[in-house]
Amino acid sequence: MKRVRADGEEGSVAAELLSFLAFLDPDGVPLVLLQRAPASLPAMLRPLVASRKRLNATVGALRRYSLVERDGDQLRAHRLVQTVARDELRERQRGLALDAIQWARDVFGYVAHRSDRPRVSEVPIGISGQLLALGGLPGLDARARRNLTGVLGDLSHFLLQSGDTMRAGLAARASLELSEATPQAQRDLCGQPATTSLSRKSPNKRRSGGADFYPRGSASAGG
Repeated sequence: MKRVRADGEEGSVAAELLSFLAFLDPDGVPLVLLQRAPASLPAMLRPLVASRKRLNATVGALRRYSLVERDGDQLRAHRLVQTVARDELRERQRGLALDAIQWARDVFGYVAHRSDRPRVSEVPIGISGQLLALGGLPGLDARARRNLTGVLGDLSHFLLQSGDTMRAGLAARASLELSEATPQAQRDLCGQPATTSLSRKSPNKRRSGGADFYPRGSASAGG
């Protein structure tokens, strides 16, 4: 990361992009989704995503340092790279996590009822696991967790309507886990019910207890 930042202004922007990717799905995030909600991105990234040419150049810079992989429109940051990037952020972790939550809400919130909704093929494979992991970060308040629970419920409904029943179930299960992990006193403060209607219908409840920020194996395919 220090080598990237040392590469002038563009290096600073590239480092900021990598820092934001550290909170997103390690199995790949379409660049088009980063461009879909620029207002929710960190301030340094907003002018970057406004230009696809500049975005491609910045991604190219990260690839030269072997910090990301690109497959078509999919951008991936390895889990180990994400871990190192998050550790270097220190006090900025919470702020970037909140940016990632807002981005997810702007892209996927009420997604089934929006004219600008993404195609199912654009929804990252591990989006449920990503959002659930964000909800487990220390320092997040109940409002942020409530937003995540709502996004997961919306995403489950959208995937179910689109015929992707497996990932719809995973999103619903993640919504339930996140709701149950939020202390009741915090839910009451924000007016959040103990479970959502989608969560109550979700089978096979489980607790997440892995040490990794993101689940691995089959869990990384959707939570």
